[in-house]
Amino acid sequence: MQQKPPSAAIARYLEWRATRIDDPVARLRYLRGRSGSFVTQADTRKMRWHWLRMLLIVLCSGFALLPFRHSSIASADRLQDIAPPSNQQDVPPDSVWVVENTAAYENYSNGLRIEKQYAVANAPRTRYRVFQRERPSFEKFDWRSGIAGIVYHTTESHVAAFEQGQTARQNHAGLWTLADIQKRRCYNYVIDRYGRVWRVVEEDSVAWHAGRSIWADSRGLYVDVNDSFLGIAFEAQTYDQSQATATPAQIHSAKALTEMLRSKYKIPSYNCATHAQVSVSSQFHKIGLHTDWAGNFPFTSIGLPDNYTLPLPSAWAFGFDYDHIFVQATGNRMWQGLIYAEQLVREQASLAGMTAPQYKLLLQQRYNELIRALYSADEEPSNEK
Repeated sequence: MQQKPPSAAIARYLEWRATRIDDPVARLRYLRGRSGSFVTQADTRKMRWHWLRMLLIVLCSGFALLPFRHSSIASADRLQDIAPPSNQQDVPPDSVWVVENTAAYENYSNGLRIEKQYAVANAPRTRYRVFQRERPSFEKFDWRSGIAGIVYHTTESHVAAFEQGQTARQNHAGLWTLADIQKRRCYNYVIDRYGRVWRVVEEDSVAWHAGRSIWADSRGLYVDVNDSFLGIAFEAQTYDQSQATATPAQIHSAKALTEMLRSKYKIPSYNCATHAQVSVSSQFHKIGLHTDWAGNFPFTSIGLPDNYTLPLPSAWAFGFDYDHIFVQATGNRMWQGLIYAEQLVREQASLAGMTAPQYKLLLQQRYNELIRALYSADEEPSNEK
């Protein structure tokens, strides 16, 4: 069958056809299959009949046909939520329990050992707001408490070459990093390059690890996740995402630590994300204010699905964008979830009768209003590393 590149009109028609598919996954599959490099002659004939029918309707009604109509946040709010649910079928690991607990360390049934010499308390965890996924606003939220997820970081500290003969420098750098993190209350856990797991900020205390951040699950949207998520940092640097940054010992320990925490707090796998996935620049409405683990995080090696495939909440809920600097930080590997989120925004914009940039501005305005309300009572946002 003869094929030809699509025109702008055909592209508009394909977007309209996609909005009539209820299932978001099927809709995305249709768009990927039809709106790529080519379309068929059959699509062209259907498009022509569609526009002819629309023209007849307009002529009969006496109204002028406009390519886009003016929309407000209120009109966009009447649209269906097309963001796919995040509550995949996921069961936390079987019970992991403490088998030995001393003043210096804890041993667990899955082989995990936690060093406690640097453990300190911080501000106690309190209840926090979880905003609704559809049309999030400050007026509509649920109070939650407890630990909902994990954010993975890197310390971005000085590290010596990980090779024999550098042990003294490695130990010096590692102990300096732990002391600095303890002072600043940055993370709940640190995994050093030998795979030793250090508890720094107690689990029942807030660590200042991800202040300006956005994530979502089936329960709702989390904004500034310090109160709701634990922070785990690998002693590592992630400036060059083309290089592996976690040692085999770190991966082994991260798997055991993640198993223990998921078992203890019933954390679903989709609430285990990297700092680059949750971090945002609220001033510029950009994804990835911090880019540690922007790519190359060993999800599968530590027993998790590849969460880079999840649609990014900051994009589909609040219209956040990204630039070439962020793409470079990922190792030029575009997340499937980021592409999916962009497609969702385009579909929602089409339903609102708007262009994608117009619709993103409305979503960003919604975020601005929510943040202003969140901190209106002189409440300072949590610090970040």
